[in-house]
Amino acid sequence: GRLISNVLFYLARVILASLTHLPAAPQVVLEVGGGYGAPARLWMKNPISRPRCYLILDMPESLFFADVFLRKEFGNDSVFYVTSSESLPAGTLEKYRFILCPLPLFAALLNLPVDLVINTGSLQEMSEEWVDFYKGWLDRQQCRWFYSLNYFAQPVNALWESGNLLSPRISPSWTARLLRWNPAFVRMQADRDFLEALYEKTGAAL
Repeated sequence: GRLISNVLFYLARVILASLTHLPAAPQVVLEVGGGYGAPARLWMKNPISRPRCYLILDMPESLFFADVFLRKEFGNDSVFYVTSSESLPAGTLEKYRFILCPLPLFAALLNLPVDLVINTGSLQEMSEEWVDFYKGWLDRQQCRWFYSLNYFAQPVNALWESGNLLSPRISPSWTARLLRWNPAFVRMQADRDFLEALYEKTGAAL
């Protein structure tokens, strides 16, 4: 009985795809680029399985909006904002529901045990240098699964918002467990090509 954005269905689909294809529901989720916090909110309110902690790694300018939104929705005590690159203790995951980390301080998260890393709708818009950065970061971050839903293989004469020719680029430490070209529901909302992918870290970097 109320109007909702089609983005809500897009975000719900990401959650359902993750819960469907992972061997166990993730308890700690880390999102690269979390917008104003809408994906985090939906993960924490979905009725199927909720993580105990949701981390967002993003530019400080974007984290401002997520910080305001999530504190308003879940309370001030639910959010921890990272202010140092020193490694966070694992107990931080138990104390807070959300951890917001500015990109320059990414090292603070490296030793936290993350079940699932997510990136949707932004990796293809980054420069080649940033794609390479996240390739190396994924190997260093303590995590097992990486879910990506991004533009993929755009025509070189019509890159539009795309800032690189191919992403994600991942190292041999990762094995693809799901590769889905142009998921029907996503393709209904865009006229660009998408790749939905789920990778498992199986190499020495694990």
